Amino acid sequence: MSLSLLDLSRHHCRWPVDDAHDSGGHRFCGEVAARGSSYCAAHAARAVGTGTQGERSALQVLRHQAMRETAEE
Repeated sequence: MSLSLLDLSRHHCRWPVDDAHDSGGHRFCGEVAARGSSYCAAHAARAVGTGTQGERSALQVLRHQAMRETAEE
């Protein structure tokens, strides 16, 4: 399923699925959007991603530090 901008309603996923230059206008996923999101569940997960390597490393350090502090108490 894909929809034009004019066919989208608030409950449709707004993830662009093609290049506007190739088709004369953007088309969007159009699946049902996940609650609280402009995207369906699959595209919402893709939009957030897993973060950069630095962000993942920082999260590991924070988790390790929290576990160490908990063990000291």
